[in-house]
Amino acid sequence: MISRACKIVFLSFLLTFPTLSIGQLDLDNYATFKSAEALQDHKIIRIEEDPHGLIWIATSKSVFRFDGMELNEWFKGIFVEILKDSLHHKMTFVHRKGIYLYNYRSGKIDSINLGTINGKYDNILSATYKNGGNDTLLLGVNNGFLKFDVNTKKYAYTRVENSLNRATTFLSLTIDQDNDQVLWLGSRKAGLYRYDFGTDQYQQFLMTKARPSIQEESNTITEIVQSGRTLYLGTWHGGYLTFDTVTKEHQQFFVGPASDTNPRDHVFRIFKTNEEKLWISSTKGAILLNPEHNKVEYRATVNETLGIFESPPLILDSEKRLWMGRDNGLRVIDTLRSRIRTLKNPMHSGHDWNIPKTVTNHEKSNTIYFCVFGAKGLYAHHASNGTWKLITTDVPPLTGSFLGLKIIPRNDNLFILEESGLYVHTVGDEQMRKINIKNDGQLGKFVDATLFDDENILILTRANGVHRVNIVSGDVERYDAAIRRKFQQITRLRGDIVHKDSLGNVWMGWKDNLFAVTPGDSIVDFSTELGSGNGFGNVNHIYESGQYLYLSLTSGIFRIDKTVLPTIAVEKLNSHDSTFSLIDENGKLWWLLNNVYYSSQNAQESVTFDESDGLHHPGKYGYEHLGKMGRKIVVGSRGIYSFFEPDDIQKSTYLPKPYIKKITIDGREAQTNASFETIGHISLGPNESNLNVQFSAQAFSKPQDTRFRYKLSALDKDWQYAANTTRQVNYTNLKAKEYSFMLQASNDNINWSDPIILQVTNKMPFYQSNWFIALVAFLVMGILVGIHTNRMASLRFKSKVREERLSLERQALRAQMNPHFIFNALNSIQHLITEGNEEKSIRYLNRFSKLLRGVLENSRSPKTTLQKELEVIKNYLELEFLRLGEKFSCQLNVDISLKDEPIEIPALLFQPFIENAIHHGLAHKPEGGRLLVELYDREDHIFCVIEDNGVGRQRSKELMGWKRHKSEGINMVQKRLNMLSKPFRGTGIEIIDLFENGRPAGTRVELKIPISGENNHLYSR
Repeated sequence: MISRACKIVFLSFLLTFPTLSIGQLDLDNYATFKSAEALQDHKIIRIEEDPHGLIWIATSKSVFRFDGMELNEWFKGIFVEILKDSLHHKMTFVHRKGIYLYNYRSGKIDSINLGTINGKYDNILSATYKNGGNDTLLLGVNNGFLKFDVNTKKYAYTRVENSLNRATTFLSLTIDQDNDQVLWLGSRKAGLYRYDFGTDQYQQFLMTKARPSIQEESNTITEIVQSGRTLYLGTWHGGYLTFDTVTKEHQQFFVGPASDTNPRDHVFRIFKTNEEKLWISSTKGAILLNPEHNKVEYRATVNETLGIFESPPLILDSEKRLWMGRDNGLRVIDTLRSRIRTLKNPMHSGHDWNIPKTVTNHEKSNTIYFCVFGAKGLYAHHASNGTWKLITTDVPPLTGSFLGLKIIPRNDNLFILEESGLYVHTVGDEQMRKINIKNDGQLGKFVDATLFDDENILILTRANGVHRVNIVSGDVERYDAAIRRKFQQITRLRGDIVHKDSLGNVWMGWKDNLFAVTPGDSIVDFSTELGSGNGFGNVNHIYESGQYLYLSLTSGIFRIDKTVLPTIAVEKLNSHDSTFSLIDENGKLWWLLNNVYYSSQNAQESVTFDESDGLHHPGKYGYEHLGKMGRKIVVGSRGIYSFFEPDDIQKSTYLPKPYIKKITIDGREAQTNASFETIGHISLGPNESNLNVQFSAQAFSKPQDTRFRYKLSALDKDWQYAANTTRQVNYTNLKAKEYSFMLQASNDNINWSDPIILQVTNKMPFYQSNWFIALVAFLVMGILVGIHTNRMASLRFKSKVREERLSLERQALRAQMNPHFIFNALNSIQHLITEGNEEKSIRYLNRFSKLLRGVLENSRSPKTTLQKELEVIKNYLELEFLRLGEKFSCQLNVDISLKDEPIEIPALLFQPFIENAIHHGLAHKPEGGRLLVELYDREDHIFCVIEDNGVGRQRSKELMGWKRHKSEGINMVQKRLNMLSKPFRGTGIEIIDLFENGRPAGTRVELKIPISGENNHLYSR
């Protein structure tokens, strides 16, 4: 909050004001708002409070809505009135060319431009509702008024003529509070009119008893307010008049002081308080009037040399705050604040510095003395009659301006230290008398002083140390000689302070140096203890309370126990830089650095005490003085002072009231059926998932300290905190569900307002609904079943085709292999018979029959058991042994795990490879041939090795003369394995030529036959 000083002279405090003692009411003790600084460029016409507690301000340019934190412009125009209709939840803003209707419940705004009226483009200058708030709005215009229907937007013009035969404009309107068929109209230069709606008749009343010099001004009526049977009429420059509605008698009064011989009050505003008292504000000041006794209970007037009254009261809101303003911005007096009396020096002007230094009270004469730096002299305020007096010097100061530093009271004498001299004032005298100090020109500028004894004062100079001055003889004696000899660094420093305590110890301070001289002349150095070896800055102030001294240093506030000297007992209370500090009657520590703060003595956390608590506004330079006057604390700034007792401090329990300003959904402003201040529910449409909530708070007390916290249920587990300047929150990718947005505000981070709750519904898109998901799932299942059915049918068809193809291949294999076996077997039998080997030929025929039977059985089916296949191999090998004799040996090795299981494998799988090994490899080897057949269980496949040590494939081809021939039986086996075992990686046949010393040494065949795996039709296990 900031403001400019108000030029008000306090005149009288009388009876009782609602919730506030009139003895404490002071229009000078106002607060302003930094957020409302823009209003200093406007002329404030009207102020109104809506049911939500928000303040509406109509000016000569715009209408603003204000919550203490934000000033928002709503409408533009030259406004003349604000009307509130609580019954229909409407605010009506009337401007020269039309009206704005705002429904604060729905948020709806209607803008109505009246255009021409009675054939002319007229101006509206006043307005009121007929019967207090129905649908008929009465608008004052030239030579009459309009009855405007806010529903149909139509109006009827009623002409009202005057006896002076001149055009008149109606500046004010009001319905008679006892007869709603009577309208009172205040005109320009034509007095008061009474209009009867029932008879359509009117009467004119001229204010003939007004002062002759201001007759015309007194008949220009700008305000009409009724109290009982009396109308209070504000005029253009004729003060205010009372008009008896029964007797039609009138009287003239003025807001300015009775001593004004040429009063010309222009009344801005008349309004009632809750206790039927009247505030009347004008260019000359403001009064609080008790109509029942026609008695002024409070009066504030302007200093004529300073222009128009700056703080006219305009409205008293529901929280008893008094809102003021006209040409110099918005101001408020919070009647719930501390009971603080403010004194403004009427002799202060912008030409002098008037920096406050000392305030002291002389109880016998009931006079307060103010010593300031940069003025005309010493100021005295007589509390008994409220007058001020300037006490000048008998000898002008060297600079021409009185640079006062300190008042040292002693009985009825006041010793005043000025930068260039020492003065004494005896209470009751007209002037200060300068004390003739010998050789004072050699001492330099004075800085501080303290009473040493009844005849001597110690004076600290800026650069020449401390001197004892006899106030009778003017003799001067250096006091700090011993200190200067012992601590020579101080001779180069500027002096800060000198103080003699109640025990007779003298304290002297320079930057980073503080010394105490005891009555026994012992010197105690506190410099190290205060600065911890790093220095502590300047000694700005010493305050004495009980057994302690309180030091205001640049590095903090320290407490020293003076009773234990020369023992050093120092305690640092806090680290706050301060220019003044003191202890109040309750033991609290107060200090000053531009603003005023207080805390318990050992607390690091502090409380700011400012205009929000009742202090006057600090002005451009801040608060510059903090002191005690008896039990009272005095806070001073240039030309104005506040006085209060600690027990009078009333910490307001008022909490900010949060509200929602704006809601944006996916970048668009939400459209609702209620204003955001009253809205309780918002819905997000399908496919909308981003929410922005902007908020603020009604915070007319300490708005700068207002903080927020919020959370969105189902998303925020804990409260989320927002600073004063961060007044919005974004939520993205909200899932479809119900949420509750809660918002609270606080001005102390301890006590929080009741939460406002906004229900948020994020509607689910139809494609995320349960019925849609179930329908889609049903369709997907149907499609999957159809696909599966079609696939199974396709697989069955393909399997059938494959089986048929395999069957044909087996038949082709059987057609190829069976003649081959038979041919070889018959040759062998023929050979045996020819040789006459009957026994051997019989055994051969027996084996041949078994082999032929096994081959025929196995070739009929795509599968056979491993055991049957091994039996065929054994029979075939025995036949070959019988045919070839002892030319080779054979070894058949089978894993025991394969012998015990009924493993099915393709029929006639091994025989072609064994046959090739014998006929193409071993048959050409004279002797020592060896055939090895091994089968291994590899879990997922059978690994078969068929190895011979014959002549090798290349030599066999050369011997047999068929280089391009490749066994068709082997080709068929290869194709069968590839076709039936595609999912099995590594399945197939590998033929390896063996060499020894670079020469062919046989052939090795490796087969991998799957016995497990998906889609494997080669086995069953």
